[in-house]
Amino acid sequence: MVSDGSPKHGLRFWTTMSSLTVSFLLAYLEATVVTTALPTIAADLHANEFLWVGTAYALAFTALIPLSGGLCDAFGRWPLMTASLALYAVGGAFAGSAQTINWLVAGRAISGLGAGGLGATVTIIMADLIPLQQRGLFNGLLGMVLCLGGGIGPVVGGVLAEEGHWRWSFYMIIPMTGLAISLFLLSYKSTTPAGSVWDKMKGLDWFGTALVAGSSIATIIGLSWAGIQFTWSSPQTLVPLIIGAVGLVLFFVYEFMWAENPLVPLSILANRTSLSGYIQLFILSMPFNVLTYFLPVYFQACHGLSPTASGVDLFGVTFTIAPISMLTGASIALYKFYRPQIWSGWAISVVGFGLLSRVTADSSLAAAIGYSAVAGVGIGLSWASLQFPILAPLPVEMNARALAFYGFLRAYSQAWGICIGGTVLQNQLVARLPTTFTQEHPQNSQIAYALIPEIMSLAPEVRGEVRTAFAESVRVVWLVMLAFCALGVLASFFMEGLSMEKKVDEKWQLEQESVGTESGNVEKLLEKDATAITQDSALQRP
Repeated sequence: MVSDGSPKHGLRFWTTMSSLTVSFLLAYLEATVVTTALPTIAADLHANEFLWVGTAYALAFTALIPLSGGLCDAFGRWPLMTASLALYAVGGAFAGSAQTINWLVAGRAISGLGAGGLGATVTIIMADLIPLQQRGLFNGLLGMVLCLGGGIGPVVGGVLAEEGHWRWSFYMIIPMTGLAISLFLLSYKSTTPAGSVWDKMKGLDWFGTALVAGSSIATIIGLSWAGIQFTWSSPQTLVPLIIGAVGLVLFFVYEFMWAENPLVPLSILANRTSLSGYIQLFILSMPFNVLTYFLPVYFQACHGLSPTASGVDLFGVTFTIAPISMLTGASIALYKFYRPQIWSGWAISVVGFGLLSRVTADSSLAAAIGYSAVAGVGIGLSWASLQFPILAPLPVEMNARALAFYGFLRAYSQAWGICIGGTVLQNQLVARLPTTFTQEHPQNSQIAYALIPEIMSLAPEVRGEVRTAFAESVRVVWLVMLAFCALGVLASFFMEGLSMEKKVDEKWQLEQESVGTESGNVEKLLEKDATAITQDSALQRP
C-alpha cells in the first residue's frame, strides 16, 4: 500500500533518524580506522598479508548485502538491524584481541558482516520513511556522517597506533554499538510481517545469495593475489578470477530467468536511467575508497608523517566531501533535479585525480592536500546524487530490493578499489624500489609497507630512492582512478532527468506516525469522539 502524500515527521521519526545516523557512523568509522594504523599493526603482528585486513572487511560487508532486501521484507526491518549491530560488536571484540594477522582478519570479517547489514538496512528504513523527492537533504546527512566516520577513523586509528594501543581502535566499537541498539529499539516501531520463520526462510533466494557472494569473493581473491603472491598468468590468479566472472554472469541469468523471489529483480535494471545509476555507483566507490586508503601511504612514506598526522591531513578529502554532500542533497530537494550535480561531480573528480597524478615525493604537503580536496568535491557531488537516478524510475514497493543491490554494488566496488589500488601499488613497488633495499628485504613489496614507519631512519641516499619509489607508485594508482572517473563520465550520459516520487510505501511506516504526525493522530481521535457524540444524540432523540 502506498500513502498518497508526503508523511510529516514527529518525535519518533527524529529519534529513529538519530539511531540510524549513529549506526551509519559506526559502519564507516570501523571501515577507515585501520587506514593510518595499518603499517603499525603490520609491524606489530610481524605480518606481510596486510591487504587482507581491509579486504576481509570489504568482502564480508559485500557478502550479506544482496540478501538484506529479502530479509527486511520477510522478517521486518528491526531484526536485521539489531542482529547486524550485535555482529558488529562481536567482530570488534575479536579483532581487538588478535594475536596474529589471521585472527585479526577473522575479526574484521565478522565486523564486515555486521556493517553490511547495517549499511543496507539504514538506507532501506530511510526510504520507508522519506519520499524520494524529500530525500536529498537526508542523503546529504548520511553522506556527511559517512565522511565524519571516514575523517575521524584515520585520526583515531593513528593516535591509538602511535600510543601502542591500536587494539582500542576495535574495542571502542563495543560501547558505541550498545548505544546504537538502545536508541533504535526505543524509537523504531514498525510492521513485523506475519508467517512462520521456516516459511520466511524458504521464501528467500539462498541459491542466488550463495552464487553472488561466492563469485564476489572469488573475484576479490584473484585481484588480491595478482602480481603480489602470484603472477597474473598463474593458475592461482586466473582460476578465481574466471570463476568469479562466470559466477556473476550465472547469477544475473538465474535472477532474471529462474529465481522465484529474486534478490535482483529484472525490473530494477530494465530502464536505462537505473542501469546508468548503478554503473556510475560501482565506478565512483572505487576512487572514494582508494583516496582514504592510499593518501596516508603517500603522507607517511614520502613526508615522514606520523599515523595521526596523516589522518589529520586526510581531512582535506573527508571534510570536503561532507559539506558538499549536504549542499548537494539540499539542492536536489529544493530544485528537484539531479543530473547537473552528477555531471559536475564527475568532471571535478577527473580534474582532481589529474592534479594528484602530478604529485611527486618532493611536492609540498599543501599541494597534495589541496589536490585531494578537489577530488573530494567531485566525489561528494556525485556520491549524494546517485541514489536518485536509480530510484526515480522505480515504484516505491521496489525500494528494499533496489537499495540492497545499491549497497551491494557500493561495497563490492569498494573492495575492488582496495584490491586494485593495493595491487597497482605493490606491483609498482616491485619495479621501482632500489636494489640496495630489495636485496636486504627479499619480499620487498609487502615488507616495504610494514617498514613505512622506518623509512625516515634509512641512509639518506636509500631513503630518497625509497620515497621516490612510493611517490611514483602511488601516482600510478591516481592515474588508474582517473581512468575510472572518465568511464563514469561516459556512463552518466545515459540517464534521464525524471520526476521523483512524493510518496512512500505505507506498509513500512512507523506505527505511531502511520497517519501522519502525532497531531494528526489527535485530530483523528477528536473526529472519532465527535462522531460518537453525534450518534449518541441521535439515539436519544424521541
